[in-house]
Amino acid sequence: MNEPNLKNLTEEESSFYIPASEEKTGAPLLGYTRMPQEGGWDEVTYYTTRRRLGNFVGEGNYYVYVLSNENMPGLLKIGYTKKHPEERAKQVSRSTGVAGKYKVEFALRCHDGIGLEFEVHKELDYCRVDSQKEHFQITLAEAKQKIEEIATRYTRNNL
Repeated sequence: MNEPNLKNLTEEESSFYIPASEEKTGAPLLGYTRMPQEGGWDEVTYYTTRRRLGNFVGEGNYYVYVLSNENMPGLLKIGYTKKHPEERAKQVSRSTGVAGKYKVEFALRCHDGIGLEFEVHKELDYCRVDSQKEHFQITLAEAKQKIEEIATRYTRNNL
């Protein structure tokens, strides 16, 4: 029996959407695919309304960045910007509440900085210092790995 209001997507149509099993933003369901399996049971995969963005890494108007500050050892700031990450680091370093300058440790150019940042923050919530801040007690290697892992959800090539 079909779920109400969910579309039965073709395999091609489904390749443009994020599977519900990978969804981290709470986007609503759009549809599903049903693939016959041996033994009579169908494999059903649900998809959200979030579209994949083609080649996420490379061209794009946003950056998701990782900044460090020598006066805050063990903490990294993870955010997004439309500016170049070096400009953003200078901007946040000018704040009167910041002791010392931020340094860009890593940046990934992307098409959906808002979505990628949201998912990264949600995944790293366990090491977030304050729920209202973008600072995380995490190593640079762990931050880079998580950002790159989540960014692959936006490419059709990784199906």
